Amino acid sequence: MPSRIPEELRRAIGKLHQARFHLEHLKSEVRKPEIELVAVEAYLSGCVGAVQGAFYVLSNTHPQFKPVQKAWRGGLSQETREFFNRMIGERDADVHAGRTSMAFHFGLQGPVKTAEGYTLRVKDTRNRDSA
Repeated sequence: MPSRIPEELRRAIGKLHQARFHLEHLKSEVRKPEIELVAVEAYLSGCVGAVQGAFYVLSNTHPQFKPVQKAWRGGLSQETREFFNRMIGERDADVHAGRTSMAFHFGLQGPVKTAEGYTLRVKDTRNRDSA
């Protein structure tokens, strides 16, 4: 029996599944005693890129998406809205500049305090022979 879910909605749902996959791997990576910067960048990029893909699919194919999305954003707390906007900025930096601000912050020497309950110790994977 054919699916009753429109093709464009299936594509958006697929993108959200991809985002969750990357998010779960990102959360796992930042809990490690020493994180791999490339893993954090890859999982962050995959997550925000997939979410952006779902957004574009829905905004371009469902006219009712824009007012619903606007109302949703309006209902966010200021703190959540600021975080959401930072993640949009991270995605833009990744796509348009090839580097997120997280890469800069994780590249600092020593443990990095990022949020309540998280202290990141970055594993240096640079080739020391070329220095």
